[in-house]
Amino acid sequence: MSFSVKNLCALFPWLAFALFSPEPALSVEQWEVHECALTTSKQYANPWLDVSLSATFTHRRTGTMLHVPGFYDGDGKGGQKGKVWKLRFMPTSVGTWRFTTKSNDAHLNGVSGSITVTPPTAGNHGPVTQHPTEPNHYAYADGTEFILLGDDEHYEKFLKSLAKGDGRAEKQAEYDRKHHINTRTTHSHNRYAPPEYGSAFVGGVNGDYRQMNMTYWKNLDRAMRFFQRHGYQIVHSFLSWNENKQYDHEDVFDEYFSYGIARLWAYRCVMSYNLGGEVDEHKTKDWAEKWMKFIHQSDPLGRKVVVHHTRYWHWYGPKGQDWWMGVWAQLWKSPDDLNAEVLRIRSETDKPVWIQEYIYLPGRGGPTAARQKTWAMYLAGAYGSGASTADIFPWSSDWIPEVGRMMDILRQSDYPHLQPHNELITSGGKGKYCMADPGNQYIIYSLEGSSIELDLRQYPRTFTVRWYDPVRGTHKPPASVRGGRRVRLHSPFGEAEAAVIVRH
Repeated sequence: MSFSVKNLCALFPWLAFALFSPEPALSVEQWEVHECALTTSKQYANPWLDVSLSATFTHRRTGTMLHVPGFYDGDGKGGQKGKVWKLRFMPTSVGTWRFTTKSNDAHLNGVSGSITVTPPTAGNHGPVTQHPTEPNHYAYADGTEFILLGDDEHYEKFLKSLAKGDGRAEKQAEYDRKHHINTRTTHSHNRYAPPEYGSAFVGGVNGDYRQMNMTYWKNLDRAMRFFQRHGYQIVHSFLSWNENKQYDHEDVFDEYFSYGIARLWAYRCVMSYNLGGEVDEHKTKDWAEKWMKFIHQSDPLGRKVVVHHTRYWHWYGPKGQDWWMGVWAQLWKSPDDLNAEVLRIRSETDKPVWIQEYIYLPGRGGPTAARQKTWAMYLAGAYGSGASTADIFPWSSDWIPEVGRMMDILRQSDYPHLQPHNELITSGGKGKYCMADPGNQYIIYSLEGSSIELDLRQYPRTFTVRWYDPVRGTHKPPASVRGGRRVRLHSPFGEAEAAVIVRH
């Protein structure tokens, strides 16, 4: 059975791909979202559970195959009832892809065709995953390095702003870009948000777990297109925090997770899936692993999965597991204790370490604490995402500028290729942290400025030294020092916070 693009794809041009034969294949871009709608003649009592739809895409030259799930989309416009099913595809390689659909509905079964995929345009680096050579870091599919800095709050405000068209989401994206916030979380099960912005199910978290809420999913789709357009990376959470009743519906988790993946997997901005918030307060590690593996295996790209946990699992991070994205833990500690804890976690894992809610304003520190903790954490080799529930706009603007200045400085270094080396600071005292590629590059932060003694005894060569003011974001002209000894570096900012990059 074959169909023409005219009959099947009444969609926005940038989303459409051709499900047809024998007409010429449509050219589409690598790592972009391409979508097609199919319509049945039959109305189903529960289309989410009664109908299955998938497609196999095969790359003609390499034989690479992607098995892609389809999903029910109501009337295709956010309405609950309808006869519309959709398939989304993100091509991973340039060239020709051929596909065939499979379904228990005759109108959806046996659709075949091909698409031609062109190289990605500027700014399209593909999805983010674990760095190929630096396992504690991230990189895009094309190898471009990715230094993560996240904000855990406000996803529902994006959905609401985009639905209303009030322009706030666009202004927030400009603000985030200025301060290097590049990662956010979304949720499909949030008891604190209105159902149209926070619940995958009809009736909210206490509603019907066998009926998907089309209004919510349509709002989330709009937001995902926005996030991808503005260069964000997204971790999507399936299970809510502080919600015990959701675990009474485990019998439909497989359908729920599969449905969410079918809608989301083709967005390259989806970095990972989070099983849920604070799962360790309700379930065991074995229980979480079962569902994390299910999510990983259900994603056509085999995306790695995380789970948000607080304290009961000893910073869960199994080594050597392809389905696992990295440690995703919540820590509230002083800068020194945060630095030490991250170093301990890194010693026990072969994946990136991502600390959530290490700052949570208002109430747990202020902008100064946010800045100091962020430096302490990143110079232990971890990434972070803070949060603020203050009623302000731009959202989280009480702490974002402080950490944005750190990113301005960090980007002057080769951060993903540096390792923690606090032992190279031989001047003693607390509040001093170092990442380094010994003999080549060092980045050091001191809570109290003053002077720093750096061990360069093994490297009798000339180094360039540049000081940065973490509070104001300014820097001093470069100077030079000779290695082959312990070098005393004197901060030009007195006893105030200071950062310095030493480079050969």
